[in-house]
Amino acid sequence: MKLLIVLVLIISPVTQTYGHSSEKDDSTKLHLLQTYTNKGCKCVDSINIVDKTREKVAEELSKCIENETVGYQMMSKLMGVSNSLKEKSLEGSEKKEIIINIDKNSTSVEYKKYYFEIERSMMENCPALKSKVAASELMNRFSLSNDREARSYYSKGQAEDKKQNFQKAIEYYEEAVKLIRILPLLGIIWDFAIGN
Repeated sequence: MKLLIVLVLIISPVTQTYGHSSEKDDSTKLHLLQTYTNKGCKCVDSINIVDKTREKVAEELSKCIENETVGYQMMSKLMGVSNSLKEKSLEGSEKKEIIINIDKNSTSVEYKKYYFEIERSMMENCPALKSKVAASELMNRFSLSNDREARSYYSKGQAEDKKQNFQKAIEYYEEAVKLIRILPLLGIIWDFAIGN
């Protein structure tokens, strides 16, 4: 009974606000996707990639997306129910029982559909995800973990990058690269990349 009341309370505002047109529905679905993308992006931004394997970072990134998948799936389906209720209310006032199935099985086709929608949106709209993937790849490829001081500078650079203090971040990253004596080629590549 409580679930029914909660669903009615959720569906009512959705019906009144979003049930006006197909264009409005598309706009609402896009807004819904952006909302869950932003929530996932905040999760990704909080991941510390230092001293983690590429697989561990990928697992944590995936967990951030998974955390938003069920909510996005539920709200998308509620939006569909809202539209259906609006159409039914125009036809008559008979009561209908509506069943909403939320698939939490991560291997199912339906779950993957919503997961990949969020993942694709995050890849396009979440700078933190792009940054973590690229930095994780760099960390693993060049194994900064062997030099504690270089790793410390790298972490400081990440902190400044997060605060969008890019000039200071570059200075820390340059210090990290200078300390990696076994990879002089990386230093040359870094200088080329920043235009020195």
